[in-house]
Amino acid sequence: MSGPVLYLRILCAFVFALFAQAAMALNINGVEYVGVNEFARMAGMKYKTVVRGKKMRVFSKWQSIAFEVNSRASKINGVYVNLGHPVAVKNGLLYVSKRDVYKNIYPVVFPAILKNARKPTHIVIDAGHGGKDDGAKNSKYNIKEKSINLDVALKLGAILRKMGYKVSYTRTKDVYVDLEMRPIIANRRNADLFISIHSNSTGTKSVSGVETYALTPVWLPSSSSSRLRAGDGVKYPGNNTDNWSQYLSYSIQKSLLERTGADDRGARRARFAVLRTTNMPACLVEIGFLSNNAECLKLATPSYRLKIANAIANGIVRYESAVKNAASRSRR
Repeated sequence: MSGPVLYLRILCAFVFALFAQAAMALNINGVEYVGVNEFARMAGMKYKTVVRGKKMRVFSKWQSIAFEVNSRASKINGVYVNLGHPVAVKNGLLYVSKRDVYKNIYPVVFPAILKNARKPTHIVIDAGHGGKDDGAKNSKYNIKEKSINLDVALKLGAILRKMGYKVSYTRTKDVYVDLEMRPIIANRRNADLFISIHSNSTGTKSVSGVETYALTPVWLPSSSSSRLRAGDGVKYPGNNTDNWSQYLSYSIQKSLLERTGADDRGARRARFAVLRTTNMPACLVEIGFLSNNAECLKLATPSYRLKIANAIANGIVRYESAVKNAASRSRR
């Protein structure tokens, strides 16, 4: 039996074992946690204590996952993946919440065993804001988000079409499109992927970098929230593709980092209006901060916007490869 095949079989057993072994769990304020060492064992991976009670690493020939106590950011193969709950510690051993393992880590590390693989043939690209809605703005350079988003969206669409994908848009001009209509457009067109392009802004001008969002799973806090809230128990249509959306956002985030060298703000989670009602895997990409003057000047450059578009396209190609592997495995 080949190594990868045996590895996949171990992973299949892991999914069931992780949730069956409640006796091994740690309960913190109603949230169930599993030891990082136990997670590694059930996943057929090794683990190492980097700093006792503070940092641990889980790894195999193919994967590397870093955990740090009290942190909601796990670094998977060099990319930050935001967790819903902070990593906990007991008796010097780190613990990660079971729901994070199942919804945030598992889809990224083990995409080959995800179910309901959907080949991305038709991609809808959504240029955020437009018309009366400028979005973020850098007043010093008079750069508006709506224009940056649209140019990147059009460049991305042109690249994807050359690759053989069918592409359509929620807007191709400076027009206003209601937030709720954007996923409806993708649903009506029976798209296979929905990619929303945005530019970021914050009051702290030193902040820079890229981040990519997938819809927050049910009963997990979004990246902007520090705890569970009543509304976190609502299931949206977009949650039906949680796992593939998570892998999509990770793939695009990883590619953006590789191609642009931008700061890594992670694959994140949010309940954005454009993600809640999609019938297909979807993500929202924040391509940089207009509030950071240096990053704004980069985004104002056509060559850098083309670099971003190529990076997103490369992430989609990586995503398609994982879909093909998962589909091939399901036919065995």
